[in-house]
Amino acid sequence: MRVDRTIKFLCRLMVVFIGISMISDSFSMTGFAISENGNYASGSIFGIIGMMIFIGGVLMLTTGNGKLEDEVQVYDSSNGKNKDVGRYYTMVDKHGKRTTLDEFKRMIEEFRREKGGDELVKIAREEYAALLLQRAKEGNEEKAKVARSFLEVLGIKPEEEQYKLAKEERREIINAFHEWGGSPDAKQREILKKYGMYFEKGEVHSKLRYQGTGYFVTASNSPSDVNGAKNMVHEIIKVIEKSRKESKK
Repeated sequence: MRVDRTIKFLCRLMVVFIGISMISDSFSMTGFAISENGNYASGSIFGIIGMMIFIGGVLMLTTGNGKLEDEVQVYDSSNGKNKDVGRYYTMVDKHGKRTTLDEFKRMIEEFRREKGGDELVKIAREEYAALLLQRAKEGNEEKAKVARSFLEVLGIKPEEEQYKLAKEERREIINAFHEWGGSPDAKQREILKKYGMYFEKGEVHSKLRYQGTGYFVTASNSPSDVNGAKNMVHEIIKVIEKSRKESKK
């Protein structure tokens, strides 16, 4: 796989050099040699084409490699011929490093033994979880099986992760409900509607209900402090994820 990456990189680099070469040749045709060969028009066109090729090559280098580095590859190096999955299940991370399932398990176990190990495991989840989940959801069942094995080491169950809100969604809810004034403002009503919830006014306490289910969040009818708002956000996210999961059963 690293060989494939290198070949793609070299091909893109070659395109850049071809563009530079064409631009350079156009200068020789339109620069000092113009009075000698009078080929100004063809040289200009040649230079324009060279510039287009050069720009295209640079774009392929920058955007193409960025995409590659955002990927994680997984495979069974025994092609299903050996049941020792710890030895043969392999992950190639976005930096090109190969790690077997056994090696990955040892790494996570060492993290947990370290002081502040929970934080190290959290960092590992942030580094690998989202990319492995992509592989677990793909159509190739063999690769999905390998990805699920690595996710289990991180304490993640893919079947449950599909109901969880993405980071961007969580951030959107947190930003909207960073304070609570006793009833939702226009932005908060918009967010509630977006995520299938609505506000139900009560005499003592009100409720933020998830449509079509019995799940709700109890909300104060008076303004809450920062901690109160944080607790409400936590409960809103919890209700949305729980409702999503229930609706799929």
